[in-house]
Amino acid sequence: MAVGDVTLRVNDDTDAAALVSVCPDCGARFATPTTLGENLLLSTFGVRVEFWSTPAEIAVRPHHHPPFTHDDLERFAEQLSSAEGVVGLIRTDP
Repeated sequence: MAVGDVTLRVNDDTDAAALVSVCPDCGARFATPTTLGENLLLSTFGVRVEFWSTPAEIAVRPHHHPPFTHDDLERFAEQLSSAEGVVGLIRTDP
C-alpha cells in the first residue's frame, strides 16, 4: 500500500491511535493500533493524520443493557424484511 492509501487516526481524548486502510480488492476497512513511536515514524513519512474525539453520547449510554449480539442483529434484520415486522417495531401500544 502507498502512503496515500492509509490514514493515522488519533483520539484527542485518549491519545490512542490506529493506522486505517481499506482493502482495494474487497473494500473491507482495517484498523491496526499503533504506538507513539510508530505514529512519529508514520507522520514523518507523510501518512495523513486525522484527529477525532469520543462522541459525548458515549458517556450517557446506559451500561445496564448487554451489548448487541449477532443473533440480535439477525432478528432485527428479519423484522425489517417485512412490512408487518417494521410496524411491530414502531408500534407504541401499551
